[in-house]
Amino acid sequence: MDISTTDKKDRSFRLDYEMRRELASRARPGSLIYALCLALSSVLTGHWWAHPKMIACQGFVLIAFGVYRSHLINNIRDEPAWDKQFLFCCLGLNLGWSVPVAYFTTGYGMTDTTYLLLLVTAGLCSGGTNTLAPDRKILQLSQLALMLPELCALFSLGSAQALGVGILATVYAVYLVVQGIGLHRNLMLSRETQLNLKLKSLQLEEAHRVKDDFLANVSHEIRTPMNGIIGMTDEVLLTELSENQRRDLSVVKSSARSLLSIINQILDFSKIEAGKLPSPVTEPFSLDQLLHDCLRPLSLQATKKGLLLFYQIEPELSGIYEGDAGRIRQILTNLVANSLKFTASGSISVSVSEREQQLIFEVKDTGIGIAEDKLESIFDPFSQSDTSLTRQHEGTGLGLSIVRRLVDSLNGELTLQSQINKGTTVGFSCPQARPKNSLSQPLSDLKVILLDRISERAACTQKLLLRWGADVRIEQSEPVGISHQIFLLETSELEDEARNRLSENNTVVPLVHPLLASQIADAINNQKPLDQPPKSREEKREPSESAHVLLVEDHDINRAIATRILERSGYRVTPAENGQMAVELFHTDTFDIILMDIQMPVLDGYQATARIRASEGGTKIPIIALTAHAVKGDREKCLAAGMDDYLTKPLDRQSLLDKLRSVRHL
Repeated sequence: MDISTTDKKDRSFRLDYEMRRELASRARPGSLIYALCLALSSVLTGHWWAHPKMIACQGFVLIAFGVYRSHLINNIRDEPAWDKQFLFCCLGLNLGWSVPVAYFTTGYGMTDTTYLLLLVTAGLCSGGTNTLAPDRKILQLSQLALMLPELCALFSLGSAQALGVGILATVYAVYLVVQGIGLHRNLMLSRETQLNLKLKSLQLEEAHRVKDDFLANVSHEIRTPMNGIIGMTDEVLLTELSENQRRDLSVVKSSARSLLSIINQILDFSKIEAGKLPSPVTEPFSLDQLLHDCLRPLSLQATKKGLLLFYQIEPELSGIYEGDAGRIRQILTNLVANSLKFTASGSISVSVSEREQQLIFEVKDTGIGIAEDKLESIFDPFSQSDTSLTRQHEGTGLGLSIVRRLVDSLNGELTLQSQINKGTTVGFSCPQARPKNSLSQPLSDLKVILLDRISERAACTQKLLLRWGADVRIEQSEPVGISHQIFLLETSELEDEARNRLSENNTVVPLVHPLLASQIADAINNQKPLDQPPKSREEKREPSESAHVLLVEDHDINRAIATRILERSGYRVTPAENGQMAVELFHTDTFDIILMDIQMPVLDGYQATARIRASEGGTKIPIIALTAHAVKGDREKCLAAGMDDYLTKPLDRQSLLDKLRSVRHL
């Protein structure tokens, strides 16, 4: 069958059903009105005492039909039989009234009582026009049943008075029929418009569902091979390589991360457009820790471009705040990444201040700036300041659009100031972040000399150290003959000079932005530079990391990568290729943690988790979901299925190890 024909039939059926509902709702008040009119008119005319049996019989008929019609209205059905029964009741009510009135007219002639009954009849007919108009067939047959017996009675009398009244009644009846046809037409158009809107809404919902499914599948299909690319690159980078090989592999990893960033932007934008952005989450956070975590992954890119990347916070803002730290971090990451893209030289700074009990974040760069005519549209989706074929900067044009939507979700305001070739400052307010308590000064009473030849960076570092309680003095070069002092150095050339000339009684600590007070304190106490990486897990394995892990993953490369990461960290690993194999291994061996993939053949991760949870004894084994899906609702679905936590692919080595320790409370 042709699709358009099917749609039309379905639409016609829906419209008929809507008309049925409209008819029933409008006709509900009139089901017992006939019996009420009979009682009042018989009392007013005195016929209640003159003809009690006839009035009683007529009242019984009208009440019976009215009650049955009320029953039909309360039990509306999408069946032709319902229409017939409803029509039968309407005709019964009208004839139950009009036939006795016609009999009374022919028997008594044109009296005051006749006029009263005719007026009541006209009112009932007029009311029927409004209540029965949704169904034209029922309307016309009901009007005919109500007016025709009385018209026949009037014309049968033969008197001039009766003929005149009959003609007037006929004209009125025709008018009501015409009015009913017009009202029916208007109701049909109105209902069809509403139906079209409903169908359009359903189509949009279906389109959103299909799009969400498509994005989830695309995310899974792209993230799975990317997990292999990034994971295997990390593994090779841990081996002995030549300088050229290491540089080439770093390019591969950087490119994969860039592609992953684009995928995340598309998914974020899709969630926002679909109205599925989660509500803000209130949690405690430290401004220093938040900015450090945000800028640290971007510092390597800034260093490669020769840019200064740092942050500064007003001294009075020390402490713990409550707000959506994840959303703030996402906004800042997008803004700083955008600044890195469009800044060739100079600096990028992130500052935090407070105004009217709101945190104000600002990202300032010395980049190419934005033309004045582009300022209004720069936050629009897919908008870019340069769209020419010769443009130097690539991107999807979604980053700033996502920023605007995220700021709106925090009930904040976004500001933008820019000048061509001078730089750009983007700020946003965060009214939901509020102070929870103050922090102690981690570097209190510490006397240091800060060696840095770049004044802007030195001033920023000094502000941070002062806020953390240190007594700081800035020097452009290394002072001679000073002992028992802590020297903080920002540049490698000063570091070499200082190490050669300072006495052994001095502590020399190289700094790497972004700074964190706890790291400075640890570096001073341990007398090691901040950028020194921690010992690898191959060199030192914690006894707690000898746990037995059941790794459930159907993809060979992903399984190999996760196995290498875990075994390098001292875990014992038993692999399983699908959920069914995982359930069987669970019953034959003992495990401390289960890493569960979601999308697998034979038995998926949700089903496997349900079977494991159902057969567990008193001890609950932590289960962490591993999935390439990264859309809203996936985490909640995993937790609802009985899993304890959630990780998305591509897997990050440190995130995986941290998650394993956290679920075991190590």
